[in-house]
Amino acid sequence: SRTLPPPMHGASGAKPEDPGPFPVGHAVLVAANMLANAASFTVVFPFIGWMVVDLTGCGPEQAGYYAGQVASGVMFGRAVTAIPWGLLSDRVGRKPVMVMGCLGIALGAVLLGFSSSVGRAVAARVLTGLLGGGLIGTAKTIVGELFCEAHQARGMSMMGASWGLGVAVGPVLGGLLSRPKGRLGALGDLPILEAYPYLLPSLALAGIAATCCVLTALFLPESLPAAADRPRRR
Repeated sequence: SRTLPPPMHGASGAKPEDPGPFPVGHAVLVAANMLANAASFTVVFPFIGWMVVDLTGCGPEQAGYYAGQVASGVMFGRAVTAIPWGLLSDRVGRKPVMVMGCLGIALGAVLLGFSSSVGRAVAARVLTGLLGGGLIGTAKTIVGELFCEAHQARGMSMMGASWGLGVAVGPVLGGLLSRPKGRLGALGDLPILEAYPYLLPSLALAGIAATCCVLTALFLPESLPAAADRPRRR
């Protein structure tokens, strides 16, 4: 006899299990981490040429060489540590890796803003990538573990949208806030911003990342069962 294919979902008349409300708060937290992560890569794009000229005194013919080093530092660091961070998240949990990633973005941004040489700027960017290398993979894993199957597509789409928004937010911050003297009134005349003209966009990025770090630590539940069930030390 001919074997009939299994009935399509809902064809048997049984009601699908109610997935419950979409976890908006958790989704927003994960998406905010992705935004900060993306912005950390693109924030330097508007001012990177001016920055390397100011730090090295080189001419336009050499600026691209140094700018490429500074711009690529983040992605180089991420490429080195993405797999190790993923393996570590299987042992200690997803949440610590997310918190450390945002903390690394904040620290790297501050160091970039205070850089007085191209070498220090490259080191700050590489540090950002090294500490934040686990953010993308861990964020996707959190959506897969924390969200039920009915909500996973929506959660993943929010991550994609927030990444695109972060890619756009980074250059906006870099363009509006770099070299503020003569453009931002009394704020631009502060001596520290005259000495470090690229500090302000770096601090703005650090503020976003630090906020994500605190909110993630306080409100994002651990999605790895083994880590979530581990008793806390008093």
